[in-house]
Amino acid sequence: NDPDAVDTRRYWTEERMFTMQQASDWDIGFAPVSGDALVKHLKGAGFDEALFEASGLFFGQGGGNRVGRDWLCRFRGRLMIPIRDINGKVVGFTARKLASTPKNDPAFEAKYVNSPATDLFQKGQLLFGLYHAKKHVSEQHPFIMVEGQLDAIRCWTEGIDQAIAPQGTAVTVEQLRILRRHCPRLICCLDGDAAGVRAALRMLPLALSVGLEVSFLTLTVGKDPDEFLRKEGKAGFEAFLQQAKGAVDFMVDQLYPKNGDLSPEALGRSQAECFEVISHSLSETTQYAMIENLAARTLHRQPLREDFVRFKQEKRGRIQRQIGRAHV
Repeated sequence: NDPDAVDTRRYWTEERMFTMQQASDWDIGFAPVSGDALVKHLKGAGFDEALFEASGLFFGQGGGNRVGRDWLCRFRGRLMIPIRDINGKVVGFTARKLASTPKNDPAFEAKYVNSPATDLFQKGQLLFGLYHAKKHVSEQHPFIMVEGQLDAIRCWTEGIDQAIAPQGTAVTVEQLRILRRHCPRLICCLDGDAAGVRAALRMLPLALSVGLEVSFLTLTVGKDPDEFLRKEGKAGFEAFLQQAKGAVDFMVDQLYPKNGDLSPEALGRSQAECFEVISHSLSETTQYAMIENLAARTLHRQPLREDFVRFKQEKRGRIQRQIGRAHV
């Protein structure tokens, strides 16, 4: 109810169409425009100034010693979304730019700003909402990866509790390994643009390398799960999830020629790209099944199997030669 939070409440309720109760449910807040509000609060609560820099929540100004510096809040005039670790403890924040964000904010041009890396917050080892989603997943109800944190929160408010989101960077093998410990399946909701497809193709071999089964849903360009759910509701979104494509179908749709170029060279390049992805799986059974699916889609069964065996032999040879050169 702070008067400084007018822009925050307007953005939350009018632009994003969430309720104030939902803000309370998920501990959404705001950072005051003042650069010293949090400093005064923490000093008044008796916190040691030596922790200020380590927290990543402040910039230290002037003075060589950490204690006695002038401290400026990193986040000012922004909507604040807490980021929790797998046990539900807050370890960082994402801050969304608003009309109230001061122009002297060092990150003024950035729509979203995360806490910097700290001893507690390592983006490549955390997934937004995992502490919540892990309690709701199963083989029948896999993780659903959406792009944004507010997309994930929208999913939760609609009862789709398996939603998670990356931390604004490329998905890492460590994040996928953590997901695999809780559920063997993941549905990835993609933006329909080229960047979203490239990100998915980068993620797929990492997922295969940790034994995670990934399928893909492509959203219409310009739409996101938040908008989809507001229009179609939970039933519409769950029906949409049934259209998710498996890894091989997704690769064929994205990597094989769509412009009518069926030359041997074009098909060979597409085949090699698919082989490279499939070869990252540590399971021979999975590799064989994916090659069979690829053969069924491309109608070249026996040659495809033989080509994949040859591809793996050549790849193994390249790796061994690289290792040999490294030890010379």
